Amino acid sequence: MKIVLIGEAPVQGARRPEEWLHPRFCSSGRRLLLYSGWTLEELEANVERRNLYPHPVKAREWRADRARAFAEIEARSIHPDAPVVLLGQRVSEAFGFPGCDVLEWSLPVHGTLQGRNVAVVPHPSGLNRWWNDLGNQVGARRFLRELMDGRRP
Repeated sequence: MKIVLIGEAPVQGARRPEEWLHPRFCSSGRRLLLYSGWTLEELEANVERRNLYPHPVKAREWRADRARAFAEIEARSIHPDAPVVLLGQRVSEAFGFPGCDVLEWSLPVHGTLQGRNVAVVPHPSGLNRWWNDLGNQVGARRFLRELMDGRRP
């Protein structure tokens, strides 16, 4: 079963869902590959990439109410046994995890992904300073590598 990775919105120029995190289109996709230690082939074979917003959206256009509505729809289409990785705080809040610990699996008792294996990974944008810490990078690489190798959850 594929890992479901949910980001904020498709990047400008990406036309199909599999392109939104593709390093050719997206600098965040390049950083995620770098930080995770995954190869592009592993990503394409083992990860189902999705967007919370169905269209490109700028930071100032982000609306929490619309994000929550999209999260409700998206949650219904995810296989109940698939591990779900949410990229970033805004995405995790839209799915009902405002205080979720980073890089830890949770079995939420509320929210749209109730009872599923869910993890939150900081968004790999160039604006997120969390990734600047070498210890965070090492921990994230270990966490994501274990996920790819089937050792989590």
